[in-house]
Amino acid sequence: MPEPLPARRLGRLSAAERAARLCDPGTFAREGATLRGADPSSPPGDGLVAGVGLVAGRPVTVIATDGRVLRGTLGAAGAALATRLLEAARRAAHPVVLLLDSDGARQREGLPAVTANARLLATLADLGGHVPRLAALFGAAAGSAAYALALSDLAVAIADRSFAFVAGPAVVTAALGESPTLDALGGTSRHAATGLLHATVPADDDALAWLRAALALLPSSAHDAAPFAAPRPASCLTALAAALPADTRQAWDFTRAIDAIADADSWLELAPAHGPSIRTGLARLAGRPLLLVTSAPTSLAGAIDAAASRKLARMVRLATAFGLPILTLADTPGFLPGTASEAAAVLCHGAAVIAAYAEASRWVPRVALVLRRAVGAGTVLAAEAEVVLALPDAAIAQMGDAALRAASAAAGLSLPEHAPLTPEEAGFAHRVIAPEAARAELERAFSRLPAPPPPPPGTRRLSLLPL
Repeated sequence: MPEPLPARRLGRLSAAERAARLCDPGTFAREGATLRGADPSSPPGDGLVAGVGLVAGRPVTVIATDGRVLRGTLGAAGAALATRLLEAARRAAHPVVLLLDSDGARQREGLPAVTANARLLATLADLGGHVPRLAALFGAAAGSAAYALALSDLAVAIADRSFAFVAGPAVVTAALGESPTLDALGGTSRHAATGLLHATVPADDDALAWLRAALALLPSSAHDAAPFAAPRPASCLTALAAALPADTRQAWDFTRAIDAIADADSWLELAPAHGPSIRTGLARLAGRPLLLVTSAPTSLAGAIDAAASRKLARMVRLATAFGLPILTLADTPGFLPGTASEAAAVLCHGAAVIAAYAEASRWVPRVALVLRRAVGAGTVLAAEAEVVLALPDAAIAQMGDAALRAASAAAGLSLPEHAPLTPEEAGFAHRVIAPEAARAELERAFSRLPAPPPPPPGTRRLSLLPL
């Protein structure tokens, strides 16, 4: 039998404690503390802790639901207060953080609560591309609370203690005759694999620390620059050459390439369990935040499947919306072929990657480094960059050698005897660089590209909705 939700909520921080610990000490100012909902049993505040505080000195709107008060449900009054704060956050141009533990709209209030929650979700959606929307899940998120989680740009949850679903097990059993466990229906491992969650952590304080780390790498709004931090000293650098094996067919650990390039301790990976052949995250290069995309040959040899495509397109659009430069490290045999890949709509999701990089070309600086290979449509990882660099042994090809021989034989064609052109000879790469000079060359490339322009007043570069 599914474990009762209330038992899962015991021993956790209250909503007020979470809001206070997220913000700089003494800076969280709660609004609506004496709010009374339509439900006679509703306590002051209606189970909602909401207001504005400072995180690393920057204003942030915080909306927290408390699963210990009427199961965290939002009535009409609480939803109206949250909606007003979201609208104010857009006008003030600062981020929104949702701290969720809620069964959604308060059903005992009937239609007024349902419509108020619907307006709340519409307002949250409309914030997309204006200000960052971050969420942390500390318990349950059902119905409208689950959709608030899904509408966020970045989301973190407590591993093995958090659950999100359209409807809980009892409703699923009544409607469909299924008897799912909480984990099977909406546990963290499931949603980490689908891409709904961008990170899972062991405890409440870890989730709050993750939110602070993410906010430190994002601008307050689409019209602001992301905060600069002192770059790591050169003595901390690891040579990129040591990260890549001599055998080009051997997989390598992508984290070693990041260690060789990004500022120390700045890498914040996003959705590692979703489409793991492509890894995405926020990082700093010479103190400036950017989106870092890298192939991960330890999964599918770096081939881009449908899940990796979905993740990549969404993260590129996130960077574009908030003016973050994009650095791409490519080592891929291209998009994954095969019946399973086609059934997963790799063409549709791959097309979204192409479109996302094309959209980014109008707004943000883009630099790509071909580490070993970029094959077929996988060249999209580098093709749209303003500066394309390549390591000495990197190769660009229309398809892999074995596939090319098979296709040529099937077509009755013979392969040319001469060696293929290098990326630089073919005009694909602007320059070939030595591995040990990679970080310096990437810094130089970004320093020569213009800063991303802010969108016109009152507008946004992109409207961000989950793909």
